[in-house]
Amino acid sequence: MKLWLFQIMFNIRYSYWFIPGAMSVGAIMLAAGLVATDIYLMPDIPPSWEWLFNSNPDGARALLSTVAGSTITVAGVVFSMTILSVSHATANYGSRLLLRFLEDRRNQFTLGMFTATFIYCLLVLRTVSSGDGNQATDFVPHLAILMAVTLSVISVAVLIAFIHHVPDTIHIGEVTADRGKTLIGRLEHLFPNTTPPQSADLPINPDLVLGSKGYGYIQAMDIEGILKYATRSNLCVTARKGPGQFVSTNESLFEVAGEFEDRDTVRDRLSGFYNLGAERTPTQDVRFLIEELVQIAARALSPGINDPYTANTCMDWLGNGVAASINQTHRGGALMDEDGRIRVRVPTFTFVDLCESIFSSMRPYATTDYNATRHMAKVFQSILDCANEGDNKQCVLSHARAFLTDALDQHTSTRSRDEIRRAYTQFNTNHDSTS
Repeated sequence: MKLWLFQIMFNIRYSYWFIPGAMSVGAIMLAAGLVATDIYLMPDIPPSWEWLFNSNPDGARALLSTVAGSTITVAGVVFSMTILSVSHATANYGSRLLLRFLEDRRNQFTLGMFTATFIYCLLVLRTVSSGDGNQATDFVPHLAILMAVTLSVISVAVLIAFIHHVPDTIHIGEVTADRGKTLIGRLEHLFPNTTPPQSADLPINPDLVLGSKGYGYIQAMDIEGILKYATRSNLCVTARKGPGQFVSTNESLFEVAGEFEDRDTVRDRLSGFYNLGAERTPTQDVRFLIEELVQIAARALSPGINDPYTANTCMDWLGNGVAASINQTHRGGALMDEDGRIRVRVPTFTFVDLCESIFSSMRPYATTDYNATRHMAKVFQSILDCANEGDNKQCVLSHARAFLTDALDQHTSTRSRDEIRRAYTQFNTNHDSTS
């Protein structure tokens, strides 16, 4: 995907302005269209339908004013409830989850519904006119007013659905499940169980090393675009960093090997294949999704909260990600052209990196709590039960041993130490013949 399009889609997805803005524009067009319809078609309404459009200018103004005033008031309440739920979630679960609430389509639609209804009523209200006591010159857009009533009824239904939705958005089970499912989707892309390309390595000595165009986090990188450019220009490109990593000013980011005429041209072209920003995003950064769940678990295990069961839920979803990837083949960081020659190499996120990001990050927090430590043993057990023999299984076993060692160091009670040792020794004996 072109990065400019990615940036536009990102800004639209994680914003509270696009959907309400689009619905407001739609309300303007709807108001203009229905008023025009009233002007040109209402004289031809059959007598049997006139009861639907029986209103006078004063009644129409009162109705539209009431609907407009109430909808903008409720829109303020909706916005306040949204901000309150976001504040609660970020305070209790971590600021990394802010993007999850910003992309909530139901919140955006609810705010847009009330804003659009308000704008619609205002625009229709200005078309209602009285003919100075002459009923023949009165104009009441009956069809547009009927639509205003319909929109107000729909707004009430949307409000009820929104009130039901808000508690779900801050329920910890829903939050962890949403992040866990998103993580699984990203891991399925990284570990597709296909054979990675095998070819000669790129040249060791690059002919050109290019620095970054600025500083910040790499939010997105157009790998396919780099591949097409490298193939067309007969170059070999190595990216030293990938999405989610921080790039300092003038830090070396690309190594280029091959024949090229203009250094600045290569720099300018490669600079267009990545975006830098002040924050990380979950779009291409799988570590960001992992750290969201780890952060929730770490906060839950803090002395101020002391909620090991929330941490256990996070461990379950993280363990599910490992279990889903343990028997899969990594995609690899090499991209080849049609002739089978590797043109691009990018930093990879391997299964070892996955285990390191999850287990090493969780270990300092989980091993301090007895319940979390024992639950982590069950997570390891479920992972190993579905693992084939190989390096990935041994990687998980090594992290399980590290958990056991640190947990025994943290707990002084003889009974606790014995039960922890028993929980970890049980699967360690079954799955590791070298133990």
